[in-house]
Amino acid sequence: MNRYFCILAFLFLWPLLCFSQNRINVWMLSKQFVALDCGIDFNSGFADTFSVWKELEFFATNASICDSIGELLFYTNGIYIANKENDSLKNCNGFNPGYATDYYADDGLGASQGAIILPKPELSSSFTVFHISGEELDNGSQLQPLHLRYSEVDMNDDNGLGGVVAGKKGVSILNDTLVWGRLTACKHANGRDWWIIAHRWNSDLYYKFLLTPDSIIGPMTQHIGSAIIKDDIVGQACFSPDGSKFGYINRNYNFDYMEFNRCTGEFYNHVNIVLPDSNLSQGISFSPNRCFIYCNTYTQLFSLIPGHRIWLHQ
Repeated sequence: MNRYFCILAFLFLWPLLCFSQNRINVWMLSKQFVALDCGIDFNSGFADTFSVWKELEFFATNASICDSIGELLFYTNGIYIANKENDSLKNCNGFNPGYATDYYADDGLGASQGAIILPKPELSSSFTVFHISGEELDNGSQLQPLHLRYSEVDMNDDNGLGGVVAGKKGVSILNDTLVWGRLTACKHANGRDWWIIAHRWNSDLYYKFLLTPDSIIGPMTQHIGSAIIKDDIVGQACFSPDGSKFGYINRNYNFDYMEFNRCTGEFYNHVNIVLPDSNLSQGISFSPNRCFIYCNTYTQLFSLIPGHRIWLHQ
């Protein structure tokens, strides 16, 4: 059972490794009533676990960022942001407003990939957090985000512990009904800027933004792949380590694979594949050499060779 949960964590967090070297070398994990607060440190070249006391609890939303040498700067569960001393980051209160934020206040936001932290291009002390919350729809029977927001963090604030910049906290850049999380990003082909990807709910529409040194450009839109219509609770969006491949899976074991142009931000060569397992789909990841795609359900792990439609049972 422990081995199975390690596989789930690896599938969920491995795609972040393509962001940049050392930036995600420290993962903050756990929820007190499940396990003692802990984390994983990759700075030695392998996964080294550690124990830590912290007030911030994780449910599904989990994002952290390190400096260029792999030392933790701050992390978030979608409810608030904690600094490297495990205290709340200056001016972070209320950074992610919404019904779901209030509902999950004690546990951490319950949205997979509900937040993502990116280094701001060409500004070593500045970071941008993209995040969603959620609102009740259809008389409370449905919970979906209605905004994509961003907050900017300046690490020069609070004596080097960092703080959310006044006037750049919870700024909405997209007003639409979105899927429940699954925010992801990859580097632009120029090696400097960042593509940020979100998805409209009940639609096949992707939203794309470009984070540059002085602005957030977008949204740009593209209709491609499957419409996310129902069972929008778990799933994952994932780029290959080099950003050229993209995978998107939602709860009903429906998997979209396509290629990505890092210059233009366009998806192409879409292929839809259904997993040979009726259990709920959870996560996906690309192998470092892009030769395989891995996907897990509640009970099984599968691998796929890109370009083929046959899943190999693991």
